Amino acid sequence: MTTTTHIVTTPSSEKVMVWDIAVRLFHWLMVICFAGAMITQEMESLRLAHVAFGYTMVGLVIFRIIWGFVGTRYARFESFMPTLARIKSYVASMATAHPQHYLGHNPLGALSILAMLMLTLLTAASLCRHRGTSCRPPRRPCSRARRRTLC
Repeated sequence: MTTTTHIVTTPSSEKVMVWDIAVRLFHWLMVICFAGAMITQEMESLRLAHVAFGYTMVGLVIFRIIWGFVGTRYARFESFMPTLARIKSYVASMATAHPQHYLGHNPLGALSILAMLMLTLLTAASLCRHRGTSCRPPRRPCSRARRRTLC
């Protein structure tokens, strides 16, 4: 498996479609879910919606991880995986008059993407442990009689 960097040396008027429809949908659904989770975080009446936004984000991240291995050329992690050498080269080029330009994510952007994916999963896992839900979807509300034993 060869890893290619997509460094563009000169600006071009040629348009290149970098992000496929799956990645675009992932991006916008993550934005919607994140905004929805932020808006509903303090509203007890919308707790179920808040939890649904969170579970949807986890599902989206799992999809993106899978798509990062089997997706289209620029969606694959191998096309933008940051290495120490790439990061050093990119940071050094930022100090020059001609920084490196990439199709897709530059090495620092790739680090941000990987951090966002991992933090989303860690947040979901830590909140499941904190709330004692074992990462199961919420159950329907229990009656008072059943609450003592099952809920």
